[in-house]
Amino acid sequence: MNVNIYELDRKSLDDVTDKIKIEDNIGESIHIHIRHTRLELSVDDFQTFAAKMIDSREVLKNGDY
Repeated sequence: MNVNIYELDRKSLDDVTDKIKIEDNIGESIHIHIRHTRLELSVDDFQTFAAKMIDSREVLKNGDY
């Protein structure tokens, strides 16, 4: 377990206890916490995931589906 954790971002959701939090476990992985779910991704997988989320947001925004 890596003790060097850098919080990249945090966003509160509807309930003050619910959140989205993204952490860099420096040298190991990226953790994405969404309410009670945690995704653990390699840095490369996180970059791919983030790029696809941005692409998906643009499709939704433009109505291209």
